[in-house]
Amino acid sequence: MIGQQLKEQGQQLALFNSGHAWLDGVLDSLEVWVRSKVGGFTLDDFRSHYEAAGGPPPASINAWGSVGKVAAKRGLIRATGGVRKAERPSAHARLVREWEAV
Repeated sequence: MIGQQLKEQGQQLALFNSGHAWLDGVLDSLEVWVRSKVGGFTLDDFRSHYEAAGGPPPASINAWGSVGKVAAKRGLIRATGGVRKAERPSAHARLVREWEAV
């Protein structure tokens, strides 16, 4: 459990350093984007859309790790229980959670 706790602490710190304005902007964009989605998606899918649309980056790239958890708590998305290999080259094909609109 220590590893998971350290991960969550690091994500929270990265999110804090990125600021509420960044997170609010990301969640607003996510809310609009998920309305067009049928079926599952990954947050990497959304992140690609967000970056292509010119969304500002977070202060720390690690802030992206908290977006799903925050969005789920706010009732925007929910985990499907599925996973996929990440398509972003920098993610090295790691498994990422699949989400769906609520």
